[in-house]
Amino acid sequence: MSANYTTNKQLIQPANGTYNDIWDQPVNADWAAIDTCFGGSVTITVTGLASGSYTLSLGQYQPPNIIITGTQSGNYAFNLPSGVGGQWSVYNDTSGPYTVAFGSVGGSFLTLSQGLRTLCICDGTNMQLSDNAFATTASASTLATADANAQSYATTAQSNAESYAAAQAAAAQSAAESYAASLITSGSNTNGVWVKLPGGQILQWGLVGGQSSSPLTVTLPIPFATCQSINITCIGQFGSFDVSSVTGVTNNFVINFGASNTPFSWSAFGK
Repeated sequence: MSANYTTNKQLIQPANGTYNDIWDQPVNADWAAIDTCFGGSVTITVTGLASGSYTLSLGQYQPPNIIITGTQSGNYAFNLPSGVGGQWSVYNDTSGPYTVAFGSVGGSFLTLSQGLRTLCICDGTNMQLSDNAFATTASASTLATADANAQSYATTAQSNAESYAAAQAAAAQSAAESYAASLITSGSNTNGVWVKLPGGQILQWGLVGGQSSSPLTVTLPIPFATCQSINITCIGQFGSFDVSSVTGVTNNFVINFGASNTPFSWSAFGK
């Protein structure tokens, strides 16, 4: 029976007066083809297929989803028949170190990235990416510049991170030192100098002028609750001496000594 077929998907176009009483055949065939064109899928395997260029059959290019799979034995080019246009999603699921291309007989083609799905469109001659607004072909110099920039950014980021870490460490140390310093109190008066440590321990010291008679009472700058030790350093010849009970010292301590007018320094430690 006389009929024409559409260019891109080969849908049946019956001639006038044909398919009498069997019109359902072309109609149903067209609807089945249209359904395939909207959502069909086909798998093409390259395992055992010699490398080369292959023109797709109607059953292979009519579906919009094409999966190319298998183990490569060389480079492949799968082409649409000349004049066939449309849009396809092609998944290169092959393995091996070769290329797979998708194009049009007598026209241009695209190399499909392995392991990825590519959306392609063909005007009947030229095969292109469906959306190539962001696709660029980088030259060697462009790639070198990008690599240099990436390395520079990485170096700067590392330097900034190290500087930040050093600044944070310095700030933490300064804060710790400031906090420790804030826990230490000190003072002085005519009797001497005192420093109170964070644990509550008190260190006191001073200088006392000598006198000719014994005993000598030394008044502390601040009182102890408990004195743990007293040390005396003679400045010049002082003579023998002894200190009254250390454990009972609170506001002062008493020194017994041989007669001398020589000054001496003292230090005491306690709480």
